[in-house]
Amino acid sequence: MTTKTTIARWISIVGSPFVLTSLVILTATAEAGGREAALKAVVVVAAAFIPLGLFMRHRHISGRWLTIDASSPADRPALYTVSQVAAAALFFYFLYVSKLNQIARGVGVVAVMLCIAAFMNRWIKLSLHLTFAVFAGIVLLKLWPESGLVVLLFGPCIFWSRLALGRHTVMEALCGVALGAAMSAVEWHIG
Repeated sequence: MTTKTTIARWISIVGSPFVLTSLVILTATAEAGGREAALKAVVVVAAAFIPLGLFMRHRHISGRWLTIDASSPADRPALYTVSQVAAAALFFYFLYVSKLNQIARGVGVVAVMLCIAAFMNRWIKLSLHLTFAVFAGIVLLKLWPESGLVVLLFGPCIFWSRLALGRHTVMEALCGVALGAAMSAVEWHIG
């Protein structure tokens, strides 16, 4: 493995949808419900993301997926289905258990974003890394401006990593950016 590939992989891990979504949910939860709510959200996010991560790892290790991040368009339907189940679980938790309606709405926007990406997969395998990076960065600008700025400034590095790893074309990366920007505008409007 070359140094370039190693750097691109680490950028891809740090800028993954798991990391960025967790950052947004924990920041929003701390803002809306305080420290105790944020600590509970850590458990809930882990409960949603650990099974998703294990599913992805199993698919890759078993040979069903060539890469752990479902880089083939044929791998994406299973990824979208399991991701939407995780988003639904988070939505119901924040709406009915912790009564944090604003966070539930944000998770609902993410679920819609996943549905749009799943529908678009028929024509283009857009970059979920970039979709979530732009979405997270813009949403965080409202909650914690410094972290939102850091995420947005890290976006070009994520863009480069997806191309360097051969996971996406420029068009797929740009479509990811566009979907993330559009859905963050929706979240700002309803939030």
